[in-house]
Amino acid sequence: MKTKSSATRAIATMLAAGAVLAISTPDALAIRWYSERHPLIAHQKSDSRNPNRLAAGHGNFYNLKHTWARSAVYYKDLRPGGRKVYGETKFLYYSPDPYCGSDLYGRYVTCWHEVASDQTGRSKLGIWEGPWRSDEPLDGNSTQVRGRIHVCEDQSWMPDDCSAFVTLTFSY
Repeated sequence: MKTKSSATRAIATMLAAGAVLAISTPDALAIRWYSERHPLIAHQKSDSRNPNRLAAGHGNFYNLKHTWARSAVYYKDLRPGGRKVYGETKFLYYSPDPYCGSDLYGRYVTCWHEVASDQTGRSKLGIWEGPWRSDEPLDGNSTQVRGRIHVCEDQSWMPDDCSAFVTLTFSY
């Protein structure tokens, strides 16, 4: 019967430990939305005959250390030098809240309700900016958090031209 050398056993032990670390649960499980190669796009809505591409975005939404919901946004101006573009994240929790109404016993009903909204800085450089990060503490009265994320171009004296919202949810 052959015996393994101590070096071979050490390598086998390190590989086994590495395999266990690779499958253990990480602190942050990210939900990726779109990508640099295939980004979310905001189109010009004020001229439906010529819907120009204005802004692009992609990023991640995740549970950070079982304490925070984090949104990481990358964004880009697709018409450099024009109006500035930005990304926005709205944080929502699924929990009882006065906003949701009350039941027959006066208890708050459970629903999705927005608790915070945050925007990236503005840019018109035409390069990928980010990651811009926004954190919201996880709510002890909830077991789920949702991020509604989009990219927009600032418009003067009219509503901003924005992409559709990407809606991502995780349980905790």
